[in-house]
Amino acid sequence: MSYDIAIIGSGVVGLFIAYELAHYRIRVLVIDREVEPGFGVSKGHAGVIHVVQPPFNSLRSKLAVEGNRLYDGIAKRLHVRIRRLSALLVARNLGHLIVLPAVWLILNRVYGKHGFRVRIIGPRELRRREPNVNGLGAVEVEGYGVINSFELVSQLYNFCKLNGVDFALGTEVRGAKVLDDEVVILTNRGEYRAKYVVNAAGLYSADVARLFGDEYRLEFGKGVMLVFWGEQTRNIIAPLQLIPNPKTKGGAVIPTVFGTTIWGPSLSMGERVIGQLMRRTSMS
Repeated sequence: MSYDIAIIGSGVVGLFIAYELAHYRIRVLVIDREVEPGFGVSKGHAGVIHVVQPPFNSLRSKLAVEGNRLYDGIAKRLHVRIRRLSALLVARNLGHLIVLPAVWLILNRVYGKHGFRVRIIGPRELRRREPNVNGLGAVEVEGYGVINSFELVSQLYNFCKLNGVDFALGTEVRGAKVLDDEVVILTNRGEYRAKYVVNAAGLYSADVARLFGDEYRLEFGKGVMLVFWGEQTRNIIAPLQLIPNPKTKGGAVIPTVFGTTIWGPSLSMGERVIGQLMRRTSMS
């Protein structure tokens, strides 16, 4: 079977690529080893739509800003629940409090020009807005969001299916042959041919790349997230970090669209640090 484009991976990235391509008159195939779409990394995250993504001059940071603006339209077209809120970077000690103006100046210079409001809030306003949070003040960054990622994956998949995208689920890519005018993809369910191949395999993207002669390595880290019943905060709450960990996966108190609260992930900071932000940790 021959296609114009084959996408390896049916997580949120692979599905978004297929969603865009489904608007054109081309043959598109999505291949995934899992039996359902979104069963890799896309099923285990907090569903946060970010604004701040250091380093600020990176491609990741630029795409976070551009992608943030597109989510409201996508959510409306696909009927996916989205909730807009702020992120509060909380000063937990006197040292953090002293540098709040500098943090505000940097974030306002980087993100203010893109329409994201950045401001400092004092301890009284922080206590009024977030009575469960323990802090001396915070920098507020507006424009964040949380989305129902399960709905998003499902609706992207349904749209693609209805608009001619083929899916080969439960299909593991085991090899590849790059010919003059096409690529032969070898799987446990036979061969597929495509003019172009997109590697959207997530955690397994390095393994897929090696099949095509491209060498790079991924460094993995494991963290946990705690899910609490009920809403502990109205906004995303994160401890202020003066020197961000380059291997971080964040770490915050995150309200969800389901009315629950997530703590974590704990790759760069334990739940103990996140717990220090909260005045009341007995909610279950």
